[in-house]
Amino acid sequence: MSSLALGEAWLWEPGGDPAIFRKIRIRERRTFNSSATPEPGKQRVEPRRLAPVDIEKFRKRMAATIERRKAEDPKELQKQIADLKRQLAAKPTTQPAAPAKVIEKPVLQPKLLARLEAATKAYGAAVDRSIAAVEAARVAHGEAIGPIYRALNAPLHGPITLPHTPNETPRPVAPSRHAAPARATGESLGRVHRAFLTVLANRQGKGTRRNQLAVFSGYSAKSRHVDNTISTLRSSGHIQGPGDSLVITEAGLAALGPWDQLPTGKALIDYWIREAGKAPGEMLRVLVDAYPRAMTRDEVACASGYSVTSRHVDNSLSYLRTLELIEGRGELRAAGELFE
Repeated sequence: MSSLALGEAWLWEPGGDPAIFRKIRIRERRTFNSSATPEPGKQRVEPRRLAPVDIEKFRKRMAATIERRKAEDPKELQKQIADLKRQLAAKPTTQPAAPAKVIEKPVLQPKLLARLEAATKAYGAAVDRSIAAVEAARVAHGEAIGPIYRALNAPLHGPITLPHTPNETPRPVAPSRHAAPARATGESLGRVHRAFLTVLANRQGKGTRRNQLAVFSGYSAKSRHVDNTISTLRSSGHIQGPGDSLVITEAGLAALGPWDQLPTGKALIDYWIREAGKAPGEMLRVLVDAYPRAMTRDEVACASGYSVTSRHVDNSLSYLRTLELIEGRGELRAAGELFE
């Protein structure tokens, strides 16, 4: 590069831990440099003759290597094996010594052994009581923290909705004449229940996966609140189907009443880029622009304007992965649900 001075270079090692990307300076040679460019006014130094080679000096240095090579020579080894066999055959055979008689003696006296067994049983009982106490504390903690946990898992800004255009009116849906009796149209529903039913109403004719339903509704796919809501809607007969193919029922359409058209495609992507925050949103934008091509962690960091050595990069990618907006670890890719 023109920006590099003489003796400077860029060192890039993306596989290091941490990764290395910095400018370094290479020192000059300390030995004779026959390729050096002569400085102005100076004459190039050329070697006039080769120094005499001290053969004996090198023979002494190589003596150990020669001996080792000789010791590893197959012919030499075979000769040594043959000599050892002859020596072994010449020795008189001797009977192996009889094994010494083993006399077992107890290490612990009976009284000490009984005390040890009693202590072991008491220890086991104490461990069982401790486990039971921990389990009871865990249950009590879950009951106490439940309302807080549900509040924290509420959507960031409620379900995603777009205003109607001037010429657009909500689509009224009437239950089929052959359907089972449904509740009154516009039935009172919770916010998350209405958001889920709205997504399924917009996707009639094709099953929706559990994570798709959460992402399209603006909720975290990792939240247990998602599973609780799906279970409630299934129990009330508003949705049906397994977790990988959820559909709205006619009873669910009647309970929902008129619904808004939800954003898809670019509108959905723009929503999550805004809601993810500055760093995660910028990294999500980079992966969306690259989709379906995968990118490495360092590539995402550089394209987003962040240092590859910053832990902020890992925290942001972990947050996006928790929301299931991106996939993979070594190779990162935007979630396919965002493009459906």
